[in-house]
Amino acid sequence: MVVAANHAAHGDSVRTLRSQAVFWAQAGSVKVALSWPAGCYANTSRGAKGCATMRQFFTTVVALFSVTLIAGCAQVPRRPSTATVPPTLERELTLPTSLPIQVPTQISSSASWIEVDLAKQTVILHEGGSVIAEYLASTGVTSDPKYATPPGLYRVQSKEKGPIESVPGVYVSDIIMFDISKGNGIHSRPMDAEGNVLDATLGQPATAGCVRVEESASVFEFAQLNMWVWIH
Repeated sequence: MVVAANHAAHGDSVRTLRSQAVFWAQAGSVKVALSWPAGCYANTSRGAKGCATMRQFFTTVVALFSVTLIAGCAQVPRRPSTATVPPTLERELTLPTSLPIQVPTQISSSASWIEVDLAKQTVILHEGGSVIAEYLASTGVTSDPKYATPPGLYRVQSKEKGPIESVPGVYVSDIIMFDISKGNGIHSRPMDAEGNVLDATLGQPATAGCVRVEESASVFEFAQLNMWVWIH
């Protein structure tokens, strides 16, 4: 608490009090001014005694008021903190979803070759260590082993532009045979005699063991006899 009074004194006795005496009470961030009126003018011993009594009274009031302020501040509940606790940092262990595919050692890095990815249902053309094209494909129906496209390393055994009739009323073109013993090769989508596509399914197993692609003409042009065909 801070208390101040403005007054003027002369000699041993109080001659004049200014227009008012101001008391400042401060508790925490609260500051209050209390004053008494200018009626406390005194030039006699009685007047001085009266003013002293008033000063004592106001000092007591200010002290009590300050104690009340301090007690009241102590009772004000603190606002809950809005700060958030950072979440516990957890180390995440990322595992590869699949192991890197190891190209068969028989295929040199400078070779041109054809890849058939059974999981992705794609035909990929490689040349000199680079991928030059990738096409959506459809391979043998995997639910029946007799009609699945067997994985393995093959070579292009024959090529025929076609179209040829594979079964009655169904024609294919751009035939690249890689497993003649089982009648499996890469070719176009099945067509009728007029060239209308009978089954446009791609991106999922749908054949009896062959590999069909929409861009069969591009694959046919790329393929060469004795070229590697790797199916996995």
